[in-house]
Amino acid sequence: MKVDSNNGSVHFDDNIINSYDKICDLKSKFSKKMELWIESDEWVTYRLDVTNKFILIIRFFQNKIQLIEIYPKRHSESQKRKELVNYLEYLGGEKSYPWGMVGINKDEKAGYESLIIKYK
Repeated sequence: MKVDSNNGSVHFDDNIINSYDKICDLKSKFSKKMELWIESDEWVTYRLDVTNKFILIIRFFQNKIQLIEIYPKRHSESQKRKELVNYLEYLGGEKSYPWGMVGINKDEKAGYESLIIKYK
């Protein structure tokens, strides 16, 4: 998986999620692999399980991607943490870009961490 530092598009396997993709664009790319998780007013969240290593959670506001969370599929918490840190380093570290930012989200209350790609 790779994040294009010029425009924030996410590349994995032979797939691309562009920052400007709408829900219908991703549904046509991934057909039945997108699972609706949360729908509330203008916010919609989908779960996408299409890679061997990661699960993606994609949040839309008014049909525009706001955030992609990336969760490793490893089972132990120490393996997940290590993989997140290594992957963040691979992407160039926690950074802000003209299109948004890449970093690690740590939710202490819920007890999880994820790699995040947040768009402006």
